[in-house]
Amino acid sequence: MCKLSRMIAIVLCVGVLMALVPGLAEAKVTITLWHFLGAGLERDALTVMKEAFEKLHPDIQVSMQEVPWGDAYYSKLLVAVVGGTPPDVAMMHATRIAEFAEAGSLLELTPAELEAAGIRSDDYFPIPWEASKYKGKLYALPFDIHPIGLYFNPTLFDYAGLSPKAPETGEQVFQYSRKLIRDTNGDGKVDQYGFGIRRDSFTYYRLWYSVLKQLGGAFFAADEYKMSTDTAQVKALNILVDSVKTGTLILDPAADRLFAESSLAMFIDGTWTSGGFVKSGVDFEAAPLPVFGTKPAAWTDSHLLVLPKPARVSKERLEAAKTFVKWMTQNSYTWCQMAGHVSPSLKVVASPEFRALKHQVQFARMLPYVVYFPQVPRAWDMQIVVADGLASAFELRETPESALAAIRTRINALISASSK
Repeated sequence: MCKLSRMIAIVLCVGVLMALVPGLAEAKVTITLWHFLGAGLERDALTVMKEAFEKLHPDIQVSMQEVPWGDAYYSKLLVAVVGGTPPDVAMMHATRIAEFAEAGSLLELTPAELEAAGIRSDDYFPIPWEASKYKGKLYALPFDIHPIGLYFNPTLFDYAGLSPKAPETGEQVFQYSRKLIRDTNGDGKVDQYGFGIRRDSFTYYRLWYSVLKQLGGAFFAADEYKMSTDTAQVKALNILVDSVKTGTLILDPAADRLFAESSLAMFIDGTWTSGGFVKSGVDFEAAPLPVFGTKPAAWTDSHLLVLPKPARVSKERLEAAKTFVKWMTQNSYTWCQMAGHVSPSLKVVASPEFRALKHQVQFARMLPYVVYFPQVPRAWDMQIVVADGLASAFELRETPESALAAIRTRINALISASSK
């Protein structure tokens, strides 16, 4: 057999072998993704997206690992980084970026790397893009925003003779609420309420922070790193507490259930609630958060995708991870459609598919003015302090002035402790 014939035979044999052995024809790189999504629509949506990515990128396999939500997740992630074996990609709240960046636990996405990967800031809405930075450096790509907004029952509005349009101001909300409070069965007890929120400290915080920003108020002092004494803080809290006192705002741990059962006409909560309402066939419409102050603003946080810093960088896995986070953040329609959130991608929000999601489209109207808690170390802990402190005022156990004074003392103590 001549040399040429032998070479042809070898090539043919190799081709047959590669065809017979799965995976040999196309070498795969496996990357790991950590997330904190428990059983439910969010995890289902993430799984669907992961499988769609793998189908389009057969050379990349994504292994997902779920870790319980909250401090347990972030503690385990930090331990994994310190131990040199973190996941290639991790989901992270925007309010956690500062502490991980300060610890040197995240890979920066440099301008050169972004350009090489074809990732442009112009592909995202500006506010969530900026929330993915710490001290001017980009450490994540924004996967969603999940602001609070207004849920309302159009059927109950109709029964009360109200306009089918959502109220746009706080005053309108309170006016509507008074007209919607009813004793429907004549037993002398109210069984239909106008406006409510969950009896939950973080719900109090999200709403109060939104109203604070609607009033143009500041959380931190402008000239010193401490909680400010801005009078807008008390004013925002008084607006809400006064409505509790008059009964135009009710606090109920099962406010979402009351709304789903048409016993509550207006309900403020995050986008994460809408997916479940849709799946359960709840009669509702959505709208941007009404303006209780002087300008639009709505609290939000974001799920971000970060690249934890490994002990030794594998160029192959790093490039695969960048490909994954780019695709996930720029093709997040499924996440929006199933989980109810809003995409920070200009392309997704402008797509016909997203425009057909009537509730998410309403929440997306807040993209130009959503507000995040400031990117500072221990931001997560600070939010807990604020939430716990506000509960005593919302639940009428303490005056707004006293509650805010106690919060200020605890926040400034946190700042002092983290500066040592």
